[in-house]
Amino acid sequence: MDAIATVEHLSRVQKNYTDSTHWLWQAFWPAWNQWGVLKVCVPEQIAGSPFWQGMAGIFGFSLPQSMASYKEVYAKAAEWSPLQVPALLEAASAQNGYGGWFLTQKLDGQPGALQSVSNEAVRSLSAHIKALHSQRSSLFGPLYCASLPQKLWPERVLSTLEMLAGRQRVDLTPYDEAILAFKRYYSHNDIEFVPIMPDLRWDQFLFKNDRPAALIDLDALVWGAPELEWVLLEYLLDEKGAEYFKQQYEKASQLAHLDAVRTVYRLLLFVMHVLGETSLSRWLAHPPRFAG
Repeated sequence: MDAIATVEHLSRVQKNYTDSTHWLWQAFWPAWNQWGVLKVCVPEQIAGSPFWQGMAGIFGFSLPQSMASYKEVYAKAAEWSPLQVPALLEAASAQNGYGGWFLTQKLDGQPGALQSVSNEAVRSLSAHIKALHSQRSSLFGPLYCASLPQKLWPERVLSTLEMLAGRQRVDLTPYDEAILAFKRYYSHNDIEFVPIMPDLRWDQFLFKNDRPAALIDLDALVWGAPELEWVLLEYLLDEKGAEYFKQQYEKASQLAHLDAVRTVYRLLLFVMHVLGETSLSRWLAHPPRFAG
């Protein structure tokens, strides 16, 4: 807490989403002779978030209680990604009524927007994701401590989907066949877990010259099945962007199996409130970008 006590020129940063589960400030820290960003995660807000309930259900961790472990997350991301990652100067987990917090280096650039993006931006995103997907783990869970065995992946995904759908009164019975296909796929195929971000959005990057130059939001970076991130990417990219992404990623031939798992992952992302869509029929009607 000494780092926070020495702050100068503290100012609140506007949230991008009304349901954001953390508070942001920027300030100058004399100890490092630089500007930094202070992020505070309040346990009560995280506890009420469908996204973080989903992350706890699948990956088995709570962000506020884990924040002191994130120096390894930032270090690994900086090592693996071609994008710049801010230095994590200090971090503390939630305790004794205080929220957990990160103090990170402040980087230059403009936050990404949610509209369509250029080929240059897609190329940078593809290079970043390809670099992270080249890392492998036989276990899934938090990036700093994956401990869950492969056989639990489909079980935890489906139990979390059922839990969130029940709380939100989303009827899953019309999707029984898709759930069976999901179970069948993972019963016959091994999973290589990779670093993924189940909340991947353009505004988690800082842009320079019309392309992502830095990754600044690493809260949800975990070891998970790459198919989950591919399904999310179908919403982030338009048809041209998805085609360009596949060309850059050079693994389009491996995407045919998405048809077997797409509906379950789309349902999961919907009940986790990723991207904020409120109409399930509209969400599910979105065109597949990486069809086999």
